Amino acid sequence: MEKRNPMNYKIYILLIALIASAKTYAQSTTDTVLYEGSTDGTNWISTQATVINYNDACLITQSTDLLHSGMRWDSLYRFNYIYNTENLLIEVTTQEWLNATQGWRNISRYHYYYSNDGLTDTIVQQDWNDSRETWTDYYRQIYQYNTQGLAIYYEQAYYNLLWTPASRSYNTYDSFNRLLSWVSQNFINNNWVNKSKQHYTYQNDSALSYSYLWNTTTNSWYKTYRDFYNFLGHTSKVESSLSQNLSENTWNNQSKRFSRYNADSLITTNLYNIWWPEFQEWRNYSRERTGYYDDHVVKRFTFQLWNTITNTWDNIDRVSYTNHGCAVSTEVISVNQKDAYVEKEKNQPVIHDGSSYAYVFNNRATGNNPAFKLLLTTGKQHKIVGTVKQSAVIETPGSIAIFPNPARNYFTVDIKDAGKSFITITNLAGKQLLQQPLKNGSQQVNITALQKGFYIVSITTNGQVENHKLLVE
Repeated sequence: MEKRNPMNYKIYILLIALIASAKTYAQSTTDTVLYEGSTDGTNWISTQATVINYNDACLITQSTDLLHSGMRWDSLYRFNYIYNTENLLIEVTTQEWLNATQGWRNISRYHYYYSNDGLTDTIVQQDWNDSRETWTDYYRQIYQYNTQGLAIYYEQAYYNLLWTPASRSYNTYDSFNRLLSWVSQNFINNNWVNKSKQHYTYQNDSALSYSYLWNTTTNSWYKTYRDFYNFLGHTSKVESSLSQNLSENTWNNQSKRFSRYNADSLITTNLYNIWWPEFQEWRNYSRERTGYYDDHVVKRFTFQLWNTITNTWDNIDRVSYTNHGCAVSTEVISVNQKDAYVEKEKNQPVIHDGSSYAYVFNNRATGNNPAFKLLLTTGKQHKIVGTVKQSAVIETPGSIAIFPNPARNYFTVDIKDAGKSFITITNLAGKQLLQQPLKNGSQQVNITALQKGFYIVSITTNGQVENHKLLVE
């Protein structure tokens, strides 16, 4: 997912849908995600697949990972999702397929608890005990919020029948609700000990972040990395970024990223360069390309590496997605037709007759209270032609952001209007390594257990899945 400036402003438009026509579409409630790899840089070989099932509310109920072995597909892992009457996720169970017994074996499960306002309060992880055939508490995460977003995040381990503090992090924000800093600490010898922190500054269409580690000898912070971000004209879209590390009091170039977007403001290409100190120049390293369906759902993601011998791009991995039809697409056209804008709204429920919703559109010139024409299409149930009145314009941070990328130890997810969302991290072979829910505000994702390399980060919001590649340094 692209790195975004929390400074991104939105226009909130109150929509009253006047039903002009309603039509039922026959759509599949199952998606298939196909993972492929290339050994020669040209031809593709199927490696893994994920089959995802949805309920009538477009929420994922089950996903099954399949491994391609020779001429057949073998079951690998299965994830079962349970929701409460308000469609909030309350349980996820992970199972693995055992060939010896030809059955599924429990591995772990997560219980989700919410506060009265619907924000995640506590997540409890349990592991399956084969000998006792029961679930055992293992880990839990506790979230505390303030008016600006996630304020404190705790992790606790279950040890000797007691919950023992393990780690925590603090967030601070500026007056625009933009993330200013986060601090990570570990609980050692009955004391909280600083581990790492990150600090952000913003100016116009750019941002700068510094990464720090704690020196236990001098009891002070020291800088390790810094990242520069340039954004596409008053939006959250990262146009370019530069990462440097600090060595012997000198900042050294590490990597650069350049991003391109299509006419619908969807990212189509990420180009990564690395710095070659011996030649004092930037060189191509990797490229990510993303294609979309007409309703802006991701259709295919391709990862390539630069071949320094042939000076061409070699195919490495690609992921293809079917479209289950739950996506809601919106088209907003101003009266003068000069600034047509299209954006898929990822956080809205399935539309029903007579419903009213607040839709969010990316920052654009509004003029003197212009009128808009709106076309809403849900492939799942209805096609709706509606009208829009702009009742309010509110400046607020962007809806979804993850940064930095590349990342070390942690990255931050900043999400507004999260609805029912969670994040999943898998390796390029498709193995799930992490999953946790997302709620409004900024929250850190701990990736200290991940080795250096590329990973797929999936953000699932109300049944819609958006995948991006994360580089862990």
